[in-house]
Amino acid sequence: NSDQDEYNKCCENQNQFQHTSSPPVDLLLKNVEEVSRFCRPIYNEQLISEQTSTNEPRIKALSNVQRLRKVVFELLQTERNYVQDMERLIERYIGPLRDESLLPSDPIESLYISVKSITQLQVKFLKCLENSVPTDVLAYNALNEFQDILLSISDIFLSYANHFKMYSTFCAMHLRINRLLENEQNPKLKAFFDARNPRHQHSSSFESYLIKPVQRILKYPLLLKQMLSYTDINSIENIKLSKAVDTMNDVAQYMNDMQTIYEEYGQYFEQIMKRYSDEHKMTLQLALPDLLAYGALEWINIDDFIQQKIKHQLETLCFIFRNGIILLCREINKNKKKSMDQWVKTDRFTYFMPIKQIQIVDMRSIKYTNDLLFTWELIHLNRVHFILANRTKEEKETFINTINNCIRHCTYFSSTSSIRWRKIYKSPLNNRNSDVLLPASTKITIDKNMPLSKSCHTLVTSFDCQNDESKSPSPIWKRRNDNRKAYRTKFIRNSTNATDC
Repeated sequence: NSDQDEYNKCCENQNQFQHTSSPPVDLLLKNVEEVSRFCRPIYNEQLISEQTSTNEPRIKALSNVQRLRKVVFELLQTERNYVQDMERLIERYIGPLRDESLLPSDPIESLYISVKSITQLQVKFLKCLENSVPTDVLAYNALNEFQDILLSISDIFLSYANHFKMYSTFCAMHLRINRLLENEQNPKLKAFFDARNPRHQHSSSFESYLIKPVQRILKYPLLLKQMLSYTDINSIENIKLSKAVDTMNDVAQYMNDMQTIYEEYGQYFEQIMKRYSDEHKMTLQLALPDLLAYGALEWINIDDFIQQKIKHQLETLCFIFRNGIILLCREINKNKKKSMDQWVKTDRFTYFMPIKQIQIVDMRSIKYTNDLLFTWELIHLNRVHFILANRTKEEKETFINTINNCIRHCTYFSSTSSIRWRKIYKSPLNNRNSDVLLPASTKITIDKNMPLSKSCHTLVTSFDCQNDESKSPSPIWKRRNDNRKAYRTKFIRNSTNATDC
């Protein structure tokens, strides 16, 4: 009994010590125990090593079946989290910003429409993914049992690839909002964001939510590659997953290219939309998914439009949207001490033409010294004539056929349109029996150190993955002077052999 009483008393003293000991004391005792354990001598290292080698590891390595199942579950769970984050972004930030006057209404409304469209798309996408995974997937013990799941997931990504183009609009809005936030010093706006993120957690900030769509699109190819690594190279699921990986890489490259374009030319698009809406009392939308092609070219009759004296080289760019064409002319001041990105570019001419108000004319080529210019004419409202030229015939055909298809598309969906495509059009500069004669006032300024025009960038507007023999292009914006195989896509019904847009 005395021993038992002594033991109980010791236990009570120990408990009392543990309750009354301060955190520094606990930390000190912990450190002492670690030092003692480190310094404890090992008398029989050989015996201990033999025992360790015979013991099984505590955590068993996952099998390929378990790893594949883990990747599938990761795709589903992260997709659910992503949809929830998009809904929180609207409810917590964008929705209240629409009711407040803290930022301009136009970019906030455009951001709301873009995020809302993405959320609706991802909800449908998530439902398709969930339907592709059966409830008994936990009972799968072999890789071949995942064949139907992997085929379904591949088909879902291939079918939704075209819809992911709407992310390019979000990328443009993302850049625009970031510029507004950088230049905004409104204390009310800061108080607005602090109220919705009182703990100042980065994961709950407005900027963190805005970057999630971009991160999600870049995550898809990585998850598909992980699934691909657990398939047989000759299996049908391997072929389908490879197509899905290539297609989603194209989508990611497409978004990157759209972001680059908007960083350099987005301000011109915004100015044109605002000016056109003010002048015509109607809304004009130049969405990045509707940008089909763009490139630099030579402007032959530029003196008819720009009267002021030009001291430096001019750069003329043509942007072909589904609903209109933009001509942009800039004067480039090349400073030898500065890099190309630091050259001063001054705007000289900006012009927008709705696609339903234009005509296009193919013309003969022009010989200038040792160079050959392939010319064509763009006519707006039957009275404004732009004589343009490219260095190669292929570039010229790309511009002409892309605009041609846009006119056909506009005519097909608008029976009241008065614009019709004319294969033969009489032009004062189109002479079959002789070379083109230019007016005396027309001057062609050619810089021998630079090509006459950059290659036309043609945007693949649809990711056609139905043909097993074809491969998705990478990158999507392709230079026509590349040695890579030209890629063609379907744009409208009954298209000709021309380069489609």
